[in-house]
Amino acid sequence: LDASGLVRAANVDLDAASLGMGAGGRIESSGDIAIDTTGDMVLGALALTGNAVGNDVTLDAGGRIDGNGDGQVNVSGGGNTALSMTAGAGIGTAAN
Repeated sequence: LDASGLVRAANVDLDAASLGMGAGGRIESSGDIAIDTTGDMVLGALALTGNAVGNDVTLDAGGRIDGNGDGQVNVSGGGNTALSMTAGAGIGTAAN
């Protein structure tokens, strides 16, 4: 996703080799966000704008899950949002 790019949808379901989100990149959903990569995931902002019970963010990477370092909150949602993160090679660093 290019720098400052925006994806907005009722539900986001992405299967890819990798995900790289540039500075200011944002994915918004009023329902669920599910991202599955065989390689690394570099996150900008993932935002659930709905707050219904069952609206979840699920991130599954075969490699690493890291923030892109642009200062945005990487994952956000309401009080009913559940987050699941799984990565084969680690999640985050001390720097992000």
